Amino acid sequence: MGSLKYLGVANVEIINDDHKIFIDPLLKDSVVPNPYCDLGVDDIGKLDLILVTHGSYDHLGSAIPLTKKTGATLVGARDVVTKAISEGVSKEKTKRVTQGVKHDLGWVCIKAVRAEHVSFTDYGSSFLTGVSLGYIINFPNSDARIYHMGDTAIFGDLKLIAELYKPNIILIPIGMFPGAITEMEPWEAAIAVSWLNPTVAIPIHYDKETQKEYPEIFKKEVKRLAPETQIITLNIGDQYHF
Repeated sequence: MGSLKYLGVANVEIINDDHKIFIDPLLKDSVVPNPYCDLGVDDIGKLDLILVTHGSYDHLGSAIPLTKKTGATLVGARDVVTKAISEGVSKEKTKRVTQGVKHDLGWVCIKAVRAEHVSFTDYGSSFLTGVSLGYIINFPNSDARIYHMGDTAIFGDLKLIAELYKPNIILIPIGMFPGAITEMEPWEAAIAVSWLNPTVAIPIHYDKETQKEYPEIFKKEVKRLAPETQIITLNIGDQYHF
């Protein structure tokens, strides 16, 4: 049995057997801190894989120092990997992907898919930009097909992602990082759920102060549009077992 733990914003920890994955690892000591997470880089021990959906500060987070500290492999698009290597991460500890690329490690298979967003990160005195991604995560010893949607607006090809990859657990953004902007409102996220038709949908990426009502709005809309999908709202540190 595996577990999925929500650490605030889009930061999710997935454990299956003795392997650990971090997705969009925004921590308390990231350049822009995670206001909901009490973990810092020094608190993280064994880590096998870090998936970064795009280079924005609230998603790239502490991926680079975590890669250096733990020796985990960092997976991301060209801009994310280029930045990581420029800041001292070994090229051998990175895996560059883009939409459609599969990364199979044996114990887990990662499929990078489209997200409707932009990646933008500082690079010395300039900037890097690139594609934003979501990830489909499959374990050979589990029926779970986990889809971390990253930070995305609603887009029609979610129907194609549903048809091709059939995710049954989705981590779906419904709001914004505090003080930023919202790309997908709860009612739009509910429509996305109706297209994806998962067994479980877990809302992520919303401001717990100014958008504290968003999970309930999302749940109500999903109940109307996709009543077969179970909505599980995780508090910080809560786990979902699959």
